[in-house]
Formats: sequence, C-alpha cells, structure tokens
Amino acid sequence: YVSRKHPDEGMRRHSWMTRNLVPAWFSNDNVHPSGDHVPYLANRFERTALREESGTLPLVPFVRVPYYIFLGRKSSGTTTGS
Repeated sequence: YVSRKHPDEGMRRHSWMTRNLVPAWFSNDNVHPSGDHVPYLANRFERTALREESGTLPLVPFVRVPYYIFLGRKSSGTTTGS
C-alpha cells in the first residue's frame, strides 16, 4: 500500500520516495501497491477500523514499507456485483 499524492482527510500521506520507490521495488515480483486500495475499500464497505503502519522487509534492515489493516462490513446499501 502506498498513499495517493493527495489522500483523503485523515489518511496518511507517504513521501514522494515511498510513493515511487516502493511500487518500483515490488513490481520486480509482480506486486503492485496502489493508492487506490484503501479508498476503494472505504467506498465499498462500512469501515469499522483502519490502521496504517509501516514495517521492515526481510533482509533489508533499514527500509520500512507501508501497509494497512482494514476492517469493514457490508453496508445495507451494498449489493454484490456480477
């Protein structure tokens, strides 16, 4: 997860280096962090909790990468798409 350049109010804003270097690093393994993940979940589900943190990478001791934990539930107005 990386934030958008201009995240919604209350969301964490990652630095230019994080927003650009983390996706480049992970794309080598066909993993594509996006600033659209959390906004999509927040739009699709009723948020009960959101935690934005950063953690270390194995074998790269001084680099921290962002991640999130999103807990939500289906709102009564949400329908399953086809």
